[in-house]
Amino acid sequence: MVLPLWSDTKIHLDGDGGFTVNTVERTHVFKPVSVQAMWSALQILHKACEVSRRHRYFPGGMALTWLGYYDSCVSSEQSCINQWNAMKDLETTRPVSPDIFVDKSV
Repeated sequence: MVLPLWSDTKIHLDGDGGFTVNTVERTHVFKPVSVQAMWSALQILHKACEVSRRHRYFPGGMALTWLGYYDSCVSSEQSCINQWNAMKDLETTRPVSPDIFVDKSV
């Protein structure tokens, strides 16, 4: 997963052993496997968010153009991505697929 951290990024503990990252009107939910993993992730995220706010990173700007390389390295199968997006215990899930993609022959 590649998640750019723009100057509007907000991080919140969700009270359920995880945290959410809100940026550019999108919410990403993370459930680390341990408190130590969560603590490490939160420290890194807060440092990165501080830099993005200080330098006013915004979508479409030149500051994070190098992200394209990392986006191109994502090699997860679409089925794995769909499963992640459809997990019921997440606060936000993927949008409902348009009817055009629903198999109507069943």
